[in-house]
Amino acid sequence: MATICAAIRSASASAPRNFSACTTARAGPSNAIGAHARAIASPVIGQRGAHGAGRAQRGQRGPRSHGIAARHADIWNSLSFAKTFSEQLAETRERIAIVDDRCAAIGRDPTALRRSYLMFDPGARASGGRYSYYESTAAFEDMVGAVLALGISEIALYYPAQDSQAPMFERIAHDVIPRLRTGR
Repeated sequence: MATICAAIRSASASAPRNFSACTTARAGPSNAIGAHARAIASPVIGQRGAHGAGRAQRGQRGPRSHGIAARHADIWNSLSFAKTFSEQLAETRERIAIVDDRCAAIGRDPTALRRSYLMFDPGARASGGRYSYYESTAAFEDMVGAVLALGISEIALYYPAQDSQAPMFERIAHDVIPRLRTGR
Protein backbone atom coordinates (compact mmCIF):
# COMPACT_ATOMS: atom_id res chain seq x y z
CA MET A 1 0.00 0.00 0.00
CA ALA A 2 1.25 3.48 -0.79
CA THR A 3 0.15 6.92 0.23
CA ILE A 4 -1.35 8.79 -2.70
CA CYS A 5 -1.81 12.53 -2.27
CA ALA A 6 -3.92 14.84 -4.39
CA ALA A 7 -2.06 18.08 -3.91
CA ILE A 8 -3.53 21.55 -4.08
CA ARG A 9 -0.51 23.60 -5.11
CA SER A 10 0.36 27.20 -4.41
CA ALA A 11 0.79 29.64 -7.26
CA SER A 12 3.10 31.83 -5.21
CA ALA A 13 6.81 31.22 -5.75
CA SER A 14 7.73 33.39 -2.78
CA ALA A 15 5.59 31.45 -0.32
CA PRO A 16 4.99 28.00 -1.78
CA ARG A 17 2.39 26.13 0.21
CA ASN A 18 1.11 22.79 -0.92
CA PHE A 19 -1.71 20.93 0.72
CA SER A 20 -2.52 17.29 0.12
CA ALA A 21 -5.58 15.25 0.85
CA CYS A 22 -4.21 11.75 1.33
CA THR A 23 -5.73 8.36 1.09
CA THR A 24 -4.29 4.88 0.70
CA ALA A 25 -4.28 2.94 -2.56
CA ARG A 26 -2.26 0.29 -4.32
CA ALA A 27 0.41 1.72 -6.59
CA GLY A 28 3.38 0.54 -8.56
CA PRO A 29 6.86 1.87 -9.33
CA SER A 30 7.38 5.54 -10.15
CA ASN A 31 10.15 7.83 -11.33
CA ALA A 32 11.38 10.92 -9.49
CA ILE A 33 14.13 13.25 -10.57
CA GLY A 34 15.10 16.09 -8.29
CA ALA A 35 17.95 18.51 -7.85
CA HIS A 36 19.53 16.43 -5.10
CA ALA A 37 18.39 12.91 -5.89
CA ARG A 38 17.32 10.70 -8.76
CA ALA A 39 15.23 7.55 -8.46
CA ILE A 40 14.15 5.70 -11.59
CA ALA A 41 11.46 3.01 -11.37
CA SER A 42 11.64 3.28 -7.62
CA PRO A 43 8.92 2.19 -5.23
CA VAL A 44 6.39 4.89 -4.48
CA ILE A 45 6.19 6.57 -1.11
CA GLY A 46 5.38 4.03 1.56
CA GLN A 47 7.06 1.13 -0.24
CA ARG A 48 10.72 0.13 0.07
CA GLY A 49 13.08 -1.02 -2.61
CA ALA A 50 15.82 -3.60 -2.24
CA HIS A 51 18.15 -1.09 -0.57
CA GLY A 52 15.52 1.13 1.02
CA ALA A 53 15.64 3.42 -2.02
CA GLY A 54 12.88 5.94 -2.25
CA ARG A 55 11.95 8.95 -4.27
CA ALA A 56 13.62 12.33 -4.09
CA GLN A 57 11.71 12.74 -0.85
CA ARG A 58 12.84 11.58 2.57
CA GLY A 59 10.49 11.02 5.47
CA GLN A 60 12.72 11.34 8.48
CA ARG A 61 12.25 11.33 12.22
CA GLY A 62 15.62 10.15 13.58
CA PRO A 63 18.81 12.19 14.05
CA ARG A 64 20.98 10.08 11.72
CA SER A 65 18.42 10.18 8.96
CA HIS A 66 18.25 13.98 9.09
CA GLY A 67 21.77 14.03 7.64
CA ILE A 68 20.64 11.74 4.82
CA ALA A 69 17.76 14.09 4.05
CA ALA A 70 20.10 17.11 4.11
CA ARG A 71 22.48 15.44 1.64
CA HIS A 72 20.05 13.78 -0.75
CA ALA A 73 16.46 15.00 -0.51
CA ASP A 74 14.56 17.66 -2.37
CA ILE A 75 11.71 17.43 0.12
CA TRP A 76 12.02 16.48 3.80
CA ASN A 77 8.84 14.79 5.06
CA SER A 78 8.02 14.65 8.73
CA LEU A 79 5.25 13.81 11.14
CA SER A 80 5.00 13.44 14.86
CA PHE A 81 3.27 10.82 16.96
CA ALA A 82 3.45 12.95 20.11
CA LYS A 83 0.30 12.80 22.23
CA THR A 84 -0.77 16.43 21.87
CA PHE A 85 -0.66 18.92 19.04
CA SER A 86 1.53 21.26 21.12
CA GLU A 87 4.01 18.44 21.69
CA GLN A 88 3.93 17.62 17.97
CA LEU A 89 4.80 21.23 17.13
CA ALA A 90 7.65 21.27 19.64
CA GLU A 91 9.06 17.99 18.34
CA THR A 92 8.82 19.17 14.73
CA ARG A 93 10.48 22.48 15.61
CA GLU A 94 13.40 20.52 17.11
CA ARG A 95 13.67 18.29 14.03
CA ILE A 96 13.68 21.31 11.73
CA ALA A 97 16.58 22.77 13.71
CA ILE A 98 18.50 19.50 13.34
CA VAL A 99 17.86 19.35 9.58
CA ASP A 100 18.90 23.01 9.24
CA ASP A 101 22.12 22.27 11.15
CA ARG A 102 22.82 19.20 8.98
CA CYS A 103 22.29 21.28 5.82
CA ALA A 104 24.59 24.03 7.07
CA ALA A 105 27.27 21.50 8.02
CA ILE A 106 27.52 20.31 4.41
CA GLY A 107 27.22 23.77 2.89
CA ARG A 108 23.63 23.41 1.71
CA ASP A 109 21.25 26.31 2.10
CA PRO A 110 18.57 24.94 4.47
CA THR A 111 15.88 26.90 2.62
CA ALA A 112 16.66 24.86 -0.53
CA LEU A 113 15.16 21.80 1.19
CA ARG A 114 11.38 21.88 0.95
CA ARG A 115 9.57 20.67 4.06
CA SER A 116 6.38 18.68 4.24
CA TYR A 117 4.38 17.54 7.23
CA LEU A 118 1.68 14.90 7.62
CA MET A 119 -0.99 16.09 10.04
CA PHE A 120 -1.38 13.19 12.46
CA ASP A 121 -4.18 13.29 15.02
CA PRO A 122 -3.35 11.12 18.04
CA GLY A 123 -6.94 11.27 19.27
CA ALA A 124 -8.52 10.08 16.03
CA ARG A 125 -8.36 6.38 16.80
CA ALA A 126 -9.93 6.78 20.24
CA SER A 127 -12.67 8.99 18.79
CA GLY A 128 -13.69 6.51 16.12
CA GLY A 129 -11.68 8.15 13.36
CA ARG A 130 -12.72 11.78 13.88
CA TYR A 131 -9.86 14.12 12.97
CA SER A 132 -9.73 17.20 15.15
CA TYR A 133 -8.61 19.40 12.27
CA TYR A 134 -11.90 18.68 10.47
CA GLU A 135 -14.09 19.77 13.40
CA SER A 136 -14.38 23.31 12.03
CA THR A 137 -12.74 25.68 9.60
CA ALA A 138 -11.34 27.60 12.57
CA ALA A 139 -9.74 24.46 14.05
CA PHE A 140 -8.22 23.63 10.66
CA GLU A 141 -6.89 27.16 10.13
CA ASP A 142 -5.41 27.31 13.65
CA MET A 143 -3.65 23.96 13.37
CA VAL A 144 -2.40 24.44 9.82
CA GLY A 145 -1.33 28.00 10.62
CA ALA A 146 0.81 26.72 13.50
CA VAL A 147 2.47 24.14 11.22
CA LEU A 148 3.09 26.70 8.46
CA ALA A 149 4.65 29.04 11.04
CA LEU A 150 7.36 26.39 11.58
CA GLY A 151 8.50 26.84 7.97
CA ILE A 152 6.64 23.86 6.54
CA SER A 153 5.80 24.40 2.87
CA GLU A 154 3.65 21.32 2.19
CA ILE A 155 1.00 19.74 4.36
CA ALA A 156 -0.58 16.32 3.90
CA LEU A 157 -3.91 15.45 5.47
CA TYR A 158 -5.75 12.22 5.99
CA TYR A 159 -9.02 11.90 4.12
CA PRO A 160 -11.89 11.90 6.65
CA ALA A 161 -12.46 8.44 8.08
CA GLN A 162 -16.00 9.35 9.09
CA ASP A 163 -18.57 10.27 6.47
CA SER A 164 -19.88 12.96 8.80
CA GLN A 165 -16.62 14.91 8.35
CA ALA A 166 -16.65 14.77 4.54
CA PRO A 167 -18.71 17.99 4.14
CA MET A 168 -16.25 19.91 6.33
CA PHE A 169 -13.34 18.42 4.39
CA GLU A 170 -14.92 19.61 1.13
CA ARG A 171 -15.57 23.07 2.57
CA ILE A 172 -11.96 23.29 3.73
CA ALA A 173 -10.67 22.07 0.35
CA HIS A 174 -12.79 24.51 -1.63
CA ASP A 175 -12.83 27.59 0.62
CA VAL A 176 -10.09 27.54 3.25
CA ILE A 177 -7.08 25.97 1.52
CA PRO A 178 -7.15 28.34 -1.47
CA ARG A 179 -7.25 31.28 0.92
CA LEU A 180 -4.36 29.88 2.99
CA ARG A 181 -2.34 29.20 -0.17
CA THR A 182 -2.48 32.84 -1.16
CA GLY A 183 -1.92 34.10 2.40
CA ARG A 184 -5.24 35.95 2.58
